[in-house]
Amino acid sequence: MRGPRAWRAVVTVLVAVIVLLGLLPTHEALSAVAGEAEGAATVAGHFLQYALLGFALPVALRGWRPGRRVLLAVGLAAAGLGLAIEAMQLALPYRSGEAGDVVVNSAGAVLGLVLVSWTGRVKERRSRWRRG
Repeated sequence: MRGPRAWRAVVTVLVAVIVLLGLLPTHEALSAVAGEAEGAATVAGHFLQYALLGFALPVALRGWRPGRRVLLAVGLAAAGLGLAIEAMQLALPYRSGEAGDVVVNSAGAVLGLVLVSWTGRVKERRSRWRRG
């Protein structure tokens, strides 16, 4: 995928999916699909969603070498999004907000940030190697 516009579109869709899955009643559908592994599927889903966000958002904002400030801002934004969704879930009768989910979300975002930072370094080394 090339260009910041495409990455911004990915981030927009990803945030919409995260918010919708976080606020809609998904328990029955998840139970039907995952069965007894519902708890593990929920944790894996939280982690993966925020890892993708932690990877895509810095690229959408600043490209493959976003810098420490952008990485920190994205990490805080992702953690804040997770916290906000969990807080909203407390007011919904069909959802339950949990502190553990905030931790899992944040851990996923950190992994995404680490991966985008690593990917940027690899891309930079490759381009230097190609130039000679």
